[in-house]
Amino acid sequence: MYHSVNHVSLLLHLTLISKFIDPGLVIISNPRSFSPLMAQASFKRKIIGIFARLLKAIPVTRSQDLVIKGTGKLIFSNKRVLNGQFTRFSHEISPGDHLLLSKKISIRVDQVLSDTQLKLKEELSEEAIFKLIQSGQFKIMPRVDQMVLFEKVNERLKLGECLVIFPEGGSHDRSEMLPLKAGFAMMALGAMAENEDLDLKIIPIGLNYFHPHRFRSRAVVSYGPPVLIRPEWIQAYQKGGQAKREAVALLLEAGYHGLKGVTINAPNHNMLTTIATARRLYKSKHKLTIDQVVDLNRRFLLGYKHFENDPGLLDLTERVKAYSNTLKYYGLCDHQVIKTQIPFSAAFL
Repeated sequence: MYHSVNHVSLLLHLTLISKFIDPGLVIISNPRSFSPLMAQASFKRKIIGIFARLLKAIPVTRSQDLVIKGTGKLIFSNKRVLNGQFTRFSHEISPGDHLLLSKKISIRVDQVLSDTQLKLKEELSEEAIFKLIQSGQFKIMPRVDQMVLFEKVNERLKLGECLVIFPEGGSHDRSEMLPLKAGFAMMALGAMAENEDLDLKIIPIGLNYFHPHRFRSRAVVSYGPPVLIRPEWIQAYQKGGQAKREAVALLLEAGYHGLKGVTINAPNHNMLTTIATARRLYKSKHKLTIDQVVDLNRRFLLGYKHFENDPGLLDLTERVKAYSNTLKYYGLCDHQVIKTQIPFSAAFL
């Protein structure tokens, strides 16, 4: 499905498989030139960096790209205060930074009291306390001020350029969307708050692969209807404080629903496989185009979510799964079943 990308636009692209391949598919499908927001670290790669400059990409400095190993060792004092042994908190850490105890555990710094003591924003979890007692080693992920980035985005939008943003924050192969980052909402509202005459449209883009991990897999790029930015949201954003946060949250939710309309979101891969099998079993009078196949998958999934507790649907789902497992057992695909010949004697076994 396609919607014209006119005027000043922010393209919200839901990146699912590759942060480098996906933008290329958007370029091919979109007649209008655009500039993506790209991690600063990608500019340092030889080939990627060349393409980034040709596309006039806007570099984004990410906190995770600036992580450094902290000096010394952390010592647990209480749930809101940490002490250090041979640490240099005053030189290495600033308020708002995160201390990484592992890949999954991070704690936010509220105040640096001295070289060997700091105050935390929130109380430590039991898991964090255990990690501190067990090791005490830590890394520092600095807080990044994105005001420079927002200014660059505003300048490009003033000039009427089109930008592509990846609101999930990274590539993945999950069957459903990740929570969106608030950056795109703040950029859109901030630009329109500063420029009253700016005709800004947010266009959601969905990229659906048929076999995402297979070379030369088919893919469909879907453009959804524009996500409209209401005037009252802009006014609330200008007020600041709680009103600003609520406006950002409302636009974030609108963007999320816009992206859901152009993607296939299943709770897990098993359900996605079952839906695809049911779609293939669906009889159509005419051969479906690739766009119609993706749309049919989406409709089947919406129907399943609506009637998921219906006994008849649950029974049908189990039968579809059994059929799919039988095909796997015999090493067959759907289209081969009708042409498969069984010996007369084997039919009675």
